[in-house]
Amino acid sequence: MTKPMTKTQLVAAIAEEMGADKKTATGALDSIIAIITKEVSGGGAVTLPGVGKIYCRERP
Repeated sequence: MTKPMTKTQLVAAIAEEMGADKKTATGALDSIIAIITKEVSGGGAVTLPGVGKIYCRERP
């Protein structure tokens, strides 16, 4: 099993994919995280095509 990608690695990959600098990629990732957190904490869900659906559910 491989180690999960860290935020730093993800930012670097996003920057490379976008052809942007790491500061721009960090801003983009932080914005996406904030939007998803706000939506899910409010009882909603977010679907990321090709990835999955992010939502909060009760667990025993």
